[in-house]
Order: sequence, then structure tokens, then C-alpha cells
Amino acid sequence: MGVINQGAVPQIENIWNYISKNECEKASSEAMQCFEEHLNERILQRLPVSPEELDEAGRSLIKSVLAQFKKKVVNFEGVKDFRNVLEVDMEKRLKQVRTENEREAKKELERCIDLEFQAIDRKIKSCEFKSIAELLHEFEKQAKEFTKITPIKGVLGTTILNDFLMRKTVEGAEALVKSKEAEIEKTKNTLKDVQKKTETELKELRSELNSTKSSGMIKISKL
Repeated sequence: MGVINQGAVPQIENIWNYISKNECEKASSEAMQCFEEHLNERILQRLPVSPEELDEAGRSLIKSVLAQFKKKVVNFEGVKDFRNVLEVDMEKRLKQVRTENEREAKKELERCIDLEFQAIDRKIKSCEFKSIAELLHEFEKQAKEFTKITPIKGVLGTTILNDFLMRKTVEGAEALVKSKEAEIEKTKNTLKDVQKKTETELKELRSELNSTKSSGMIKISKL
């Protein structure tokens, strides 16, 4: 309007592009909001989900949102750029959700593993294992049972389980070593007490022997 008031005739093409650009910006914002809302309903409220389910839902949402965006906007030379930016933004958000999903899946798996191996953990803390070989055998047996009940899928799950088993095996071995060291120290203290008692008894015996010898000399001298 300012251009018209100044006596110039605005170019219809520029006005059309300006209006189209505003419509695309509005449609892009609404599309991204729609994507986030449906992502929250279908995925975020249910984390963790399987990677396959997340990818399938993500692809479906992106396709649907792009189709809705196309219906809302008018066709002008810059609309393709808006569409591409929107698609890139949704892919970036989906990548963030994948990372969050992996983090939640890891927490859930670690919680399940902790619960499943509680009995062994109690044995470790109470020093019930007599050897590292016995500890390893117990872990191997429990791990096989656990994977039957809770199938470990993918590299992440296998890595988490292996890391847990390694950490707990080291903890168990360290507890076993400390237990043996405590036994040795206790034995040393017991031996020290026995030695001290024996030395005291020996001292008393020597004292009695000397007294006996002295008494005997006195009797002999009186004869």
C-alpha cells in the first residue's frame, strides 16, 4: 500500500510471492507442530519402543505431514525450499527421538538385568562364592536363563548385558579377594594370639622351673 500511495504501481508477481511466502511460513510452523503432537501421541508417551516401530512411525508421520503441507500452500517458486526445510527439521527431530529412545531402552534393560541378577548380587555381597570359577559359572547360567525370558536384540542390548556381566564379575572377584585377605588377616591375628599365649605359658614354665631348681638347691643345702 505504501508503494501505491507514493504513486508507483506494485508488481503483482512480487505481491504474490510475498503472500505465498507468508502462507508457506505459517503452513511450515503448523506442520511442525502437527508432527510434534502426533509424535508425542504415537511414540514419546510410550518410550522405549522398538527401533523398527519408531522408524516406521516416523516415516509415516513425515509422509503424512508433507502431504498436508502440500495441500495448504500455494505453488510458487520458493515452495520447494520450504518443503525441504520442513522435511529436514522433522528428520532432525526424529533423530533426537531415536537417541532418547535408545537412552530409555538402555535404562529399561539395565533395570531388568539388575532385578534378574539380584540373587547373585546378594551372594557376592555376603561372600558366598568360594572361587572366581564358581562365580563365572553362576553368571553364565543366569545369563542364559535371562536371555530366554528377555530376548536381547541388537548390538546395544548385547553390549549392555556384556558390560553388566563384566562389571559384576569384577565386583565379585574383588569381593572374593577381600574376603580371602580378611581370612588371612584373621588367621594372622589368631596365630599372634596363640603365639603370645604360648610365649606366656613358656615364660611361666621357665619361671616355675627356676623356682623348682632353687627350692631343690635349698633342700640339698639343708641336708
